[in-house]
Amino acid sequence: MKLQILSVFILSVLSLSTKGQSFKLDLSDSVVNSEDLNPIIPEASHANVRNISNGFRNVKVKRQVISQQAGHVTYFCWGLSCYGPNTNESPDIVPLDSQMVDSSFKGYVVPNGVAGITKVRYCFQSTENSQDEVCYTVTHNFGVTSVMPATPVSRVTAVQANYDPISQTIHVEVNGGKIDVMNMLGQQVILTFRYDGSGMSADASTIKTGYYFLFGRNENGPWSARVVVSKQ
Repeated sequence: MKLQILSVFILSVLSLSTKGQSFKLDLSDSVVNSEDLNPIIPEASHANVRNISNGFRNVKVKRQVISQQAGHVTYFCWGLSCYGPNTNESPDIVPLDSQMVDSSFKGYVVPNGVAGITKVRYCFQSTENSQDEVCYTVTHNFGVTSVMPATPVSRVTAVQANYDPISQTIHVEVNGGKIDVMNMLGQQVILTFRYDGSGMSADASTIKTGYYFLFGRNENGPWSARVVVSKQ
């Protein structure tokens, strides 16, 4: 009986000791403050992730929205892509060799004119071992008095997007890449963008009048755009 208890104790200690042993972040729980409730480009929380192990690791991001102000929209970027509010685990895997650092992660909240607080937790996890992870929580304050100082922020590039009511198409001034579209409710909208010689265009005849967010990534990093679709 004593041997069984000792075995369970040793296994528990080993399990705890392996959690988070491969990764280190350059920050802890943090706060992003903003008085602008309608930013052209939202402020972001960003993190550098270091592989402190002696071996190679494949890393993904898992997101948990702890609390969210009604009207706020959350999304994040990792590796080569940005993911909308319906994605809580990154399809992209970032390979990290020993002591290598990745700085591609950005976590965003769009306030949409609404004051309030949204809190999100991000975990950077080994694909080989779900217990091998490191996490941090970021609180986004919009128009709310903060109890902690703001942390450094990073911005995505703003690009131009237009809606043509005659052809009912959306045109974005980028040259390629995957484009995600979301409506004001944070719901993903499926549109197929194709290069038209001067940018990417999509048939928007099936979507309703409203305000839409577009997200993508190019050689300069992540970008975002807004467009108003107005139909008679």
